[in-house]
Amino acid sequence: MIDVVYPLGTGSAWNDNELRYSLRSLDKNLRDLERVFVVGHKPAWLINVVHIPMEDVHRKNKDANLIDKVLAACRAGVSDKFVRLSD
Repeated sequence: MIDVVYPLGTGSAWNDNELRYSLRSLDKNLRDLERVFVVGHKPAWLINVVHIPMEDVHRKNKDANLIDKVLAACRAGVSDKFVRLSD
């Protein structure tokens, strides 16, 4: 079984539908999916995931925000083997 981590920021030009389609694809194609962690912004329609609220504190360093979000998922108990997905 494998967990998936999505570090998610704000400001989607497509109402976070890119996440919606990615989640549908995971559900359809990933046989060993255990849990989905979404770290950061939570769209109103998002259910049945582990959500970890987190602000993007590094205004000029997107990589640092991504690293912080992955570390937050690790602290929250993501499995040793996981996939980080991003649009």
